[in-house]
Amino acid sequence: MTTMATTNSHKPPYSTSHTLKALDQRYNAQSYSTIATIMALRQTYFQDRFTFMRGEDMVPVLKRLGATDENFRYVKSISNITGLNLDYCTVTHGRYSRLRRTIQRLEWQPYTLPVQEDYCRHD
Repeated sequence: MTTMATTNSHKPPYSTSHTLKALDQRYNAQSYSTIATIMALRQTYFQDRFTFMRGEDMVPVLKRLGATDENFRYVKSISNITGLNLDYCTVTHGRYSRLRRTIQRLEWQPYTLPVQEDYCRHD
């Protein structure tokens, strides 16, 4: 694995060769069913303003777009360092940039905690 240094001397955990290359899959017949799946998710988002796809359904879609098992190793490394118990009073919905090591808030979204989760409030 090659790494490159950034201006703040942090090293990103991946090289640029791990970029998903969807265009390389354009002549694969399965990629068209994948695009149909993505478009259905898009339509659901436009109607309901949210969408959800289970992880076991997402993996084949990403693989058909060109993701490799090595790409999933990096996703697992992020998943393994996050805790199971989130402090929901401080959670914001955003996008995490691994290169800049920052989280950018996209927009405020309400959340609910069901009784089944038995969440203990911290405020």
